[in-house]
Amino acid sequence: MVAVSAAPAGAAATPLSFRTSALGGGGFQNVIAIDPAGSGLMLAGGDTSGISRSTDWGATWQPSSTGLADTSQAKVASIEFSPATPGRVYAAVGNAGSGGGLLESDDAGVTWTLRSAMPQFAGGDTPGISGLPPSHPRSTGNLLAIDPQGTIYAATFAQGLLRSTDNGASWTALGLAGQHLRSIAIDPDDAGVVIAAGYEGGLFRTTDAAGSGSFQPVSGAPAGVEELRFIGHDLYAAGAGLNVSHDGGASWQALGAPPRAGATWTAIDGHVACGTTYVVAGSELGGSDSVIASSDGGASWTPLAAAAAAIHTTVAGPQGDPWWLAGQPDYLLGGSKYTVSMVADGGTSGGGCGPQALFATGRSGIWRSLDAGADWYPAVAGLGVTINGGVAADPGLAGRMSVASSDWGYLFSDDAGVHVAMKRAGKQGFDVAADPARSAGAALLATGSESANKAGELWSNPNPATGSWTSEGLGAAAGGKRPLAVASNLVGGRRVLLAAVDGGGIWRKDGSTWTRVSATAMATKQSYPAASLAWPQGSAVAYLYDHRTGVWRSTDSGKTWVKIWAKKSAGKLLGYVAVDPAQPSRLWVSAADGVYRLNGANSGTVGNGVLKAVRVLTAVRPGPLAALPDGGMLVAVPASPGLAPRLLRSGDAGASWQDLSDPLYRATGGFATDIAAGPDGRVYVATFGNGVVVGASP
Repeated sequence: MVAVSAAPAGAAATPLSFRTSALGGGGFQNVIAIDPAGSGLMLAGGDTSGISRSTDWGATWQPSSTGLADTSQAKVASIEFSPATPGRVYAAVGNAGSGGGLLESDDAGVTWTLRSAMPQFAGGDTPGISGLPPSHPRSTGNLLAIDPQGTIYAATFAQGLLRSTDNGASWTALGLAGQHLRSIAIDPDDAGVVIAAGYEGGLFRTTDAAGSGSFQPVSGAPAGVEELRFIGHDLYAAGAGLNVSHDGGASWQALGAPPRAGATWTAIDGHVACGTTYVVAGSELGGSDSVIASSDGGASWTPLAAAAAAIHTTVAGPQGDPWWLAGQPDYLLGGSKYTVSMVADGGTSGGGCGPQALFATGRSGIWRSLDAGADWYPAVAGLGVTINGGVAADPGLAGRMSVASSDWGYLFSDDAGVHVAMKRAGKQGFDVAADPARSAGAALLATGSESANKAGELWSNPNPATGSWTSEGLGAAAGGKRPLAVASNLVGGRRVLLAAVDGGGIWRKDGSTWTRVSATAMATKQSYPAASLAWPQGSAVAYLYDHRTGVWRSTDSGKTWVKIWAKKSAGKLLGYVAVDPAQPSRLWVSAADGVYRLNGANSGTVGNGVLKAVRVLTAVRPGPLAALPDGGMLVAVPASPGLAPRLLRSGDAGASWQDLSDPLYRATGGFATDIAAGPDGRVYVATFGNGVVVGASP
């Protein structure tokens, strides 16, 4: 095993200083939790992005997933502050009832530890599970409840209601197994009374939560309850309708009719001040009345997203930068596609009677109002919650960052991510590349359908800052199958394109004609939609990692291909190749069990005694590689049980490795999808769920 040293031979140990890019928001945020002490601390959990942290009431955010060891733990179903221990927070994480558990933080959400894998949750979609909606509304929200003595109650995905009296180390089942639980609440006047909502079975209640905890169905309870919340001494329920109980959930009455009939209300919160009960509720259907409020305990309601002038697109407030998503009104609060997952009432400043702070989470981020809903702003600064398939730095244009985004196609920046703009093309972005066969700023974008191998296309743009996207015609040539990796080069003065097509082979465009140059490589649909191409500028040698079959090489600028190593790496965030442009015969391969160096890779194959694969780093599921302008090589190693994520650099052909990561990078979990190094030395890391982070020398 190659050790990770403090610095590679002959180099100083200089970790990079990372920052979030302006690629904030744009991903689904399931839940939000506000420090009950009123400190301004807030924690948010996404469906793929893990946990984010704010200390200024949501004006700015930073990733806060240090301690998460797998992408399944980045699916956050619930977050709850402990009323018994200051600074202690719990998070319910998991993927459709597997792979997660209960996380604990004792430093107010900065770092996390898996306390127990016993309770299982679902922080994302639940397709294929009989009786449940495949996507929204999800099994997320108020799934954790903690009494004043610190006893934890967990409403699990399908294990029923669990109780722990030892800080989550061990659990007692209290019944309701088989129910897909949606919410839980403890009566603030009697900690023995716990109420739970089940998707299939209505409401259940116990008056002996600390004892046998026998739950009984509540007669006459509202149907389809998605969220429970005590506001003062009254219990409110959001679901097929909006209801209230004045006796701890024993009996119920309908609230005033909301302005939108037939909506599923997924979220409810509020506070009591100056003798008045304020309530806010959110719906999963979107539209102008998807967030509503009441100042009379729910007797009457006012839509909060009905006025277009109330929905602003500058980040965090009127002085903020324009949000890159501003041109997509359907995805803004009040838009037809903005699903509200949770609402939070931050109360009034100083506990007075003035306008309260309100928050709404859901599709495309978090929205904040500091004036009781009169004005809403996207609270997404630093909230890098997108899934991005690729990132590229233009070798001839310092500061140009191009991103292939899972949901948004293409985004770019001309100032190293300080500001970001979107220029959509196609559907989901799988890969992006600079186009060195054209002038500086030119870009290539590979797109296709997210859920099926169709709608594939390769797009080109002479400069996305000023130009338009043009189809390269690959979709028609390859039958609409998705291109997963792309590259461009000048060959004999002509522009040549290469594309690795999912289940469709390798395709080459010379002039105006596409030709399938390999029907064997990329012949099988990928288990995870990704591939890796490396084609140094000016070189005739190109390499491809087809995760299903292994590593391939072309020595004639992509005309013919031969498999040089039958090293498979099928799976998420696996299988990358990279080449140092100054040494195109030295190939680097990141596989499931480590990083390998192949010297003289422009001839021979592994296994025939000619070409040797030397493992230069033993690591758990290392990710993408990138060559640095100084000849060094970068590799991203994600978090794993007991190990923090690392961004490693070698300047001596893999003999030693230096960890360049800093606390912010480690807080992302390090689940990188791609790395790009700019001509100015900046490093761009695209992530699975945490946007793009940018590193530079301090």
